[in-house]
Amino acid sequence: MPMDNDDPSDIAHERASRYAPLPAYKPLNSGIVGAFITGFQISVFMGLARLNVDDFAGAVAVTSVVGFALPFAYFWNQERKYYAAWASEYKQLQNDRYAKRP
Repeated sequence: MPMDNDDPSDIAHERASRYAPLPAYKPLNSGIVGAFITGFQISVFMGLARLNVDDFAGAVAVTSVVGFALPFAYFWNQERKYYAAWASEYKQLQNDRYAKRP
């Protein structure tokens, strides 16, 4: 999708998005949703097995932390890759612009 303006930031965004797009969700939001989904699944399965959650508080906490950490880490890494790609493209555009000056 061609841009109408010459803003280096927009051009860098367009180029970086081709090979390292921004993630669809924010890392923190996806981590919180992952923790809630994991917690809900734990409560359902423990309820079906008639297990007392208080007896397994440590396991529930660790599982919820993993449920937060996995989506958070995935989307954080995707976001980090995009910003590194954007910075590289922006720097290249700046170098090209300064090389064209007399």
